[in-house]
Amino acid sequence: MNNLFPEEKADDEIEREPVYYYNRERRLSRASRRVRDFNEVRPAQRGLTKSIFGFKGNILILASILMICAMFAISSRFSGDGSTVKLGENSVTLNIIKEEGIQILSIEKKGPKKGEAYSGEVDIAVSPVMSNYNENVSIASPDNLNVFAHRIFFHPVEFEIFSFSMPFDVDVDGNEYYVVLKTNDEIKSIKISAVGSK
Repeated sequence: MNNLFPEEKADDEIEREPVYYYNRERRLSRASRRVRDFNEVRPAQRGLTKSIFGFKGNILILASILMICAMFAISSRFSGDGSTVKLGENSVTLNIIKEEGIQILSIEKKGPKKGEAYSGEVDIAVSPVMSNYNENVSIASPDNLNVFAHRIFFHPVEFEIFSFSMPFDVDVDGNEYYVVLKTNDEIKSIKISAVGSK
């Protein structure tokens, strides 16, 4: 009666997982000499300089990155004839742009990242640079001065842009201007060249 179902006992033995034994030394003893040498001595860790300068491709990529960064630095430094001044801890960038016979004064104000900066009214005076003037004529006379005056207000924000057109003739007044910025405490003057198409 006990041996009526001998298949069940055979099935139990088949379902067992086989056990594998791994012997690293025995495997390496049958391997080639190069494999044994590679496994006995670990390769030295590559340093940063060897990783960067070890291959020609890496050197070319590094040179390309440096060249692109240099081009961006040069183009950002020499793009436009704008001037930047500090006015009440604010960084103020001025540009004069000529567009279809109109001259536009653009002012960008950036506040400091830390601390407080001046906020309030700023008086602006713009005058063309007079290269050829008659010495017999008094420059101090108000009739002979070609000055544009305007007033803006700096708000206590990190970034502001102001722009307005000026009543100067592009052909008569030239391309260079003196700009004077005045707050309650300080005065800054800058010489700016206009850029753009006539």
